[in-house]
Amino acid sequence: MLRLDELLDRAIASFTDRLALEGSGDSLTYGALGSLAQVHANRLQDAGLLPNEPVTVVTHNAPSDVAAFLGVWRAGGVVVPIHPNAARSTWNQLLTTTSARFIISSSVPPEAARPCSDGSWLYCVLGSHRIQPLAITGGALVVFTSGSTGIPKGVVQEHGRYRRKLDAIERTLRPPNALRLLQYLSLTFSFGQWSTLLALTKGGVVSLSKKFKATAFAQDVIAHRWDWVPAVPTMLRCTLADENASRIWEARSPRVGCWVVGGEPMPAELGRDLRNRWPDSGIADVYGLTETNSADFILPAEEYDEHAGSIGVPTPGVCFRIVGDDGLEVVPGIAGEIEVATCYRMLGYLGDEASTVEAMHGDYLRTGDIGFLDESGRVRLLGRKKEQINVAGHEISPLEVEAAYLEHPDILACIAGALSDDITGERVGLLYVTEPGGENWSTQDLTAWGRTRLDGYKVPASFCRVNTLPTGATGKADRKGVSAVFENDVS
Repeated sequence: MLRLDELLDRAIASFTDRLALEGSGDSLTYGALGSLAQVHANRLQDAGLLPNEPVTVVTHNAPSDVAAFLGVWRAGGVVVPIHPNAARSTWNQLLTTTSARFIISSSVPPEAARPCSDGSWLYCVLGSHRIQPLAITGGALVVFTSGSTGIPKGVVQEHGRYRRKLDAIERTLRPPNALRLLQYLSLTFSFGQWSTLLALTKGGVVSLSKKFKATAFAQDVIAHRWDWVPAVPTMLRCTLADENASRIWEARSPRVGCWVVGGEPMPAELGRDLRNRWPDSGIADVYGLTETNSADFILPAEEYDEHAGSIGVPTPGVCFRIVGDDGLEVVPGIAGEIEVATCYRMLGYLGDEASTVEAMHGDYLRTGDIGFLDESGRVRLLGRKKEQINVAGHEISPLEVEAAYLEHPDILACIAGALSDDITGERVGLLYVTEPGGENWSTQDLTAWGRTRLDGYKVPASFCRVNTLPTGATGKADRKGVSAVFENDVS
């Protein structure tokens, strides 16, 4: 089975003079990508990189980042991507867990390091980082993810498994050759990584952007005809809710072959809104975990209109089951935790055997997501197991609450979360975004709306109108930020 560097090298040999990457005022042809990657590989080998040794790559979502990935792989190392704005605690966690001795960065990294040679972008970490025995033979990436615990864990992804997952995604989504891809997702994010790599294996061009801003995103989307635009739903909601961005899209419709959405649940109402606005643009809904190399379920564009709100069916090589609190499989229509068994699974959490064992239920990986099998045989999500809001013993799915309020004609986007309550333990809070200049609905009006669509105990107890929804570093809606907004609103 080909390694990822061998896969990219095939593309470089086939499309040498073709544009591969652009962004941040720079561009690389496939040939230039290979040449810059070899510079990184040579310098790492000269510095004494050991086989399967982790190398930290500071990703600015620039063409040079992909060259750094390829250079590390060619040198026999394992890529550990990190965002340039990562907190010091994240840096400490990463360096401690990986014992990384080398950092590749186009800017001086925020940790104690010295250049290994002049102008090389290669830094040596200062201090006595012990090279620990690493059980990552064949490792391609160590991607740090918080999961449901909030504690970053290093997910070790192996070359062969990753390569086979790319094949499975390609067979399901059938991307065109030489596709044009607009990439606003971070290359620290599994979704951003696999969509970029898949485009390059097809001889495509990837246009990278450093940071999501609604107006810039709207302008870039209409600038060209894009075959794919990967996005998390929050990015789309924020753009539609932004006055300037919305005006841009009203004046000129996006020319997008397919919105590839994932990273968080895609509300059916948002999908239907996009399809009504731009019926020539398809939507493919992708669900998966970093631990399984992503894209475990896919709802292809040709099936989206009929099954909007579901995550589709498993990709080739993926099996699943839905289990109740007793660990036994439930019947269709009954909610439980989704568990996935796949040949693409991670090698494990780096340096954390206990968490690796805990994540498994026999041969199945616990996803931490609650869902059910609908009458069409497709899976529908209800929320994270640890995100369920517990009101006086009643477990409430925030996605169910959000779906009810997204039907409101004046609400463009919303997010539900748990607020502390002295009596019931928790209560439901809802942040919502309306059209600019729209009516500021009263709590009584919004409560009445909810009562016509939800059981009484599921109706939010508190509402707050906001300009934008809280998001995390990858652009996903941040449910943990809901309570903070309410606390600031009260203060």
